[in-house]
Amino acid sequence: MPNPNEPDWSALADQHVAEQRARKKRMLIIVVSAVVILALAGGAALFLMGGSKKDDDTVAKDDKDKQTTAPAVQPSDSASDSPSTEPSGSPSGTSTPTMQGKDLFSDTSTRVNGQTFTRKTTSHEAPCWKATRSGLGPTLGPNKCAQVVLATYTSAKSSVTVGVMVFPSAKEATVVNSAFKGELIPLTNKSGIPNFCEKVACAVTHAVHDRYLYTTIAGPNNGTAGVKDDDAIAAGQGIAGYTLTRLTELD
Repeated sequence: MPNPNEPDWSALADQHVAEQRARKKRMLIIVVSAVVILALAGGAALFLMGGSKKDDDTVAKDDKDKQTTAPAVQPSDSASDSPSTEPSGSPSGTSTPTMQGKDLFSDTSTRVNGQTFTRKTTSHEAPCWKATRSGLGPTLGPNKCAQVVLATYTSAKSSVTVGVMVFPSAKEATVVNSAFKGELIPLTNKSGIPNFCEKVACAVTHAVHDRYLYTTIAGPNNGTAGVKDDDAIAAGQGIAGYTLTRLTELD
């Protein structure tokens, strides 16, 4: 007969075993829950990191596709007034609507370097090589230049012809700008425009904004060389800046 004054050792042993099993079960549940939580947290972090990288790549691509360069200033490559005589490759095949010079160069006058420049004439040319000379034309066709929009501005001292070349994208415009040589043929086909930059070296600028390459040729009204003439150089740079303002308004 068990001693009534002693504990029930068998029952205590069974209770101890049951408590150990319950404790192990709780620990297993806690460990499994922690693993699941960590896995979910890690997956969420990877998802967020992946999403951020994709957004950054998209922004970088957008910034690359659309760009603006500062105008590069250089003397004209040739004093010849002969246009490019060879076609610039196959037609562009683009569906770019024809831009009118009077719409792009809408201001009839503008101030540059303290002088008033008056718009004398506007035009557009296609294919593009017909508006160029001294080696610029052959790079335009292969890069699918669709048209050149032109205008001439004059002041009391200098005259400037500016041209905007239209390409399918910034890629083609940048290629031509990087390999730029030659110049525009000055647009002097109306009365009131001096015969500037004829058979003399003149000041030339060129730069890119998005899919547009804009370039100027500037010289004194008396027909002398403009490559070292301060007024002519300032006039070309000023009209280039005005053109960039007009192009940004098209965005």
